[in-house]
Amino acid sequence: DTYEDVFANLPAYTLSGDAVSYRVVETSASIVGGNDATYTPSVDGSTITNKLDAGETSFTFTKKWVDGGERQIATEDLFALYRRSGGWELVDAAPSIANGDTDTWTITYSDLAKYDGSGVAYTYAVVETLPQSDYVQSISGEVEVTVDGQAATGVANGGTITNRLEG
Repeated sequence: DTYEDVFANLPAYTLSGDAVSYRVVETSASIVGGNDATYTPSVDGSTITNKLDAGETSFTFTKKWVDGGERQIATEDLFALYRRSGGWELVDAAPSIANGDTDTWTITYSDLAKYDGSGVAYTYAVVETLPQSDYVQSISGEVEVTVDGQAATGVANGGTITNRLEG
């Protein structure tokens, strides 16, 4: 976004006849709506440019299997990561899966963009893409994700997806 301020009708001389020199100093860059994004200013002549310090974030959730010790295979294609600033969009990112050989996995997506180009913080959610038909799913930290008109229940950062074997 570009903003222009004009300072008009300023005196050119002091009462004693000395020329007046003016300069503009920006004390801080603020964003309408507020967020914790930071900006780095640079000055070129009479132009001040504020560049967003994008920053990165991570997303971690827990996946639990309650199935009497059945071993599930931890693979990246079990989950889809989405982010929202306006609408939800699929993010092309691969997670790291810790403890993938146990009944409780820790899944982390790293090096994710923290803000969109306007400095608005993204909200992230993960949807399980291959639900198991013989398991009942419950989610602690639910997030409704809508993509292309289709709604799905996802998990928020820090949440847990639990799949419990039926029967």
